[in-house]
Amino acid sequence: MVDWEATKKAEAADQAEEDALAKKVAAREQALNVKTVMDVDASLQLGPGVFLPPGEGMFVLAGKSVTPL
Repeated sequence: MVDWEATKKAEAADQAEEDALAKKVAAREQALNVKTVMDVDASLQLGPGVFLPPGEGMFVLAGKSVTPL
């Protein structure tokens, strides 16, 4: 025998968890994609349209993306 009401409740709970996780992932990706404004005139140009961020540190260059380590 199948308890259809319990099955529907379990499916609804699973869907709610998936929706919550999707919202968390979307918020994290949005936070990571925040662009920082930098003074291009005070920075070193690494390539066409690619500039080294201001300040000290080590950076990784991947295509047109510069990421601090």
